[in-house]
Amino acid sequence: MLSHAAMLRGSSPHFGPAANIAGIGKVSIDVGVSHSAELIAATDAAVLRDELELSEARTQLVEAVGEAAAVKTFAVAGNFEMMNRLLDALGVGPMGPAVALAGELGVEIPNHFAN
Repeated sequence: MLSHAAMLRGSSPHFGPAANIAGIGKVSIDVGVSHSAELIAATDAAVLRDELELSEARTQLVEAVGEAAAVKTFAVAGNFEMMNRLLDALGVGPMGPAVALAGELGVEIPNHFAN
């Protein structure tokens, strides 16, 4: 989640207003990105591998943004998941700016990663 938030924070000002990253982990907060509810639901369903939820989220996302954008959404989500798994396999934890970002998102960093 931290890498998703960092990239959203870094890229969103180039495409419009800056995204409110606090909404990534709290569905009650508007992220400020068009179709964010559908985007978050689709990526969550893909990462959690819930087939029924994924089917419903995919349908809603295609209806909201079109098929081409939905395909790009799942490609980006897959790439993020791959990057996170590689870093986890290497034993790399949150560092530097990611620790501050975790605090903004209300994510607790385990003590062995905080140093």
